[in-house]
Amino acid sequence: MKTIKLPLTISFSILLVILLIGCSASKNFASNENDDNGTNFVTGQILMVNNEPFAKIAIVTDKSVYLLDIPEDVRKTLYQNQGRTAKVYYTGYSINDESIKVLKADKIEIMAK
Repeated sequence: MKTIKLPLTISFSILLVILLIGCSASKNFASNENDDNGTNFVTGQILMVNNEPFAKIAIVTDKSVYLLDIPEDVRKTLYQNQGRTAKVYYTGYSINDESIKVLKADKIEIMAK
């Protein structure tokens, strides 16, 4: 009976260690930063992804690419400011069919050069 408990205990211990390592390594990928009010924002470079007429506006950081869900008038402003750094404030996010994060942007600040 003791021979059955030992492999089961070892297997359970290994599974527990793997679970703990996985949980400690995970993070909230869309909450890049928070300001004092708890508002989420991402700072990165404005970039167009895909080709016309399917081009989309994105923010590129050191770690990720975020597509932006924004109104058409803001899209035109960002299109004219490609390559510049912007701070995007967002309330929520979703993941599209290609597993890319899409931020629901509320406010965008284009940084001075």
